[in-house]
Amino acid sequence: MRRSWMAFLAPMAFAMTFLPAVAAAESPRDMLFELKFGFYRPSIDSEFSNGATPYRDIFGGGNFLLTKLEWDYEIFKDLGVIAIGGTVGFGRDSGKGLLRNGEKSKDTNKFYLIPLSFDVIYRFDWLAQKHGIPFVPIVKGGFDYYIWWISNGVGKVPKYTNEDGRSFEGRGGTFGGHVGFGLAFLMDWLAQDMATVFDSDVGVNSTYLFAEYMMSWVDDFGSSRSLDLSSKVIQFGIAFEF
Repeated sequence: MRRSWMAFLAPMAFAMTFLPAVAAAESPRDMLFELKFGFYRPSIDSEFSNGATPYRDIFGGGNFLLTKLEWDYEIFKDLGVIAIGGTVGFGRDSGKGLLRNGEKSKDTNKFYLIPLSFDVIYRFDWLAQKHGIPFVPIVKGGFDYYIWWISNGVGKVPKYTNEDGRSFEGRGGTFGGHVGFGLAFLMDWLAQDMATVFDSDVGVNSTYLFAEYMMSWVDDFGSSRSLDLSSKVIQFGIAFEF
């Protein structure tokens, strides 16, 4: 009889001493940092109804790499996470300018882009946090402001005066909005011991790999006087929650 009681109490004692220590080792979750990459192409040529393709003529038909950093602050953590965040990015495209006769020049023109975004984010991580299912759906939406400029062959921002005497400069900013959907994979699920050490030593509660599809409408809300920098981009990245 004594042995049966010992066999029953031993697991209970283990649970009461060991499990609280594991729970206490998990740091609070307040913020999330993302580093992500995607291939981007602006919709500038879509503004021209006469079939003109000035962006394609100079910079070609391909996409260029856009790198982004996102920081989120988590304001609600119950059935998933609701957060607000900000994003800053950078991208550059290059191509040969055009001469008056339509031929390519030897000079290289460059198109620079710095996208800035304000986001509202929802991550359904309840299954990952409570039941160990490592997949986390993500929904995002918000407002954008894209800073852009063009440099010519000598590294200066070009200026242009049309027949009406109006002057234009190859720089500006465009407002817009975006919505996105994604799926993240909780990497802690693959190496739980390593994740615990990473948490206790560095304070990173969770690490994710993710992919997201982002649709943006960046055209000053339909203005015909602004560059259309709208796009549809698939982005991949890594996120650290701490």
